[in-house]
Amino acid sequence: MLKKIVFCIFLSVLFIIPANAELYNPSDFVTVREGVEIASRIHAALNENEIPEDGISYAKQNGFYEEADFDGTDVYLKRFQTAELIAAVCPDLPLVNETEKLPDVALGTDYADDILYLYNSGVLGGKDEYGNFEPYSYLTYDEMATIAS
Repeated sequence: MLKKIVFCIFLSVLFIIPANAELYNPSDFVTVREGVEIASRIHAALNENEIPEDGISYAKQNGFYEEADFDGTDVYLKRFQTAELIAAVCPDLPLVNETEKLPDVALGTDYADDILYLYNSGVLGGKDEYGNFEPYSYLTYDEMATIAS
């Protein structure tokens, strides 16, 4: 199952890269729309559904996107929002780590369990040698590609 998820994320990242390669910069930020599109593709693949043409509508119908949780679809996606989306569409990943806390993620926050789940599943890792996650930083294309690898 994990290989299927990785493949879906990889393909999804390819689809969100701007068509004009001159405009593509790996350090550009992923928008909420792009993140939800990726989550929708992963969800569809895991549930053997057709890849949705409109990922936002698909995500709303399947309960993992609510407009009230975001400031719009064309704003940048924060790292904690990415974790919430991926955890929501991948609820049954095998655990390979036993991380109990992260230096910059307060236990009890709405997103802490999702981040720890993805750390313990091996999907996410720290941004530095201390294991900091930087939940309020924006997600970049190269970080999304790293998650896929």
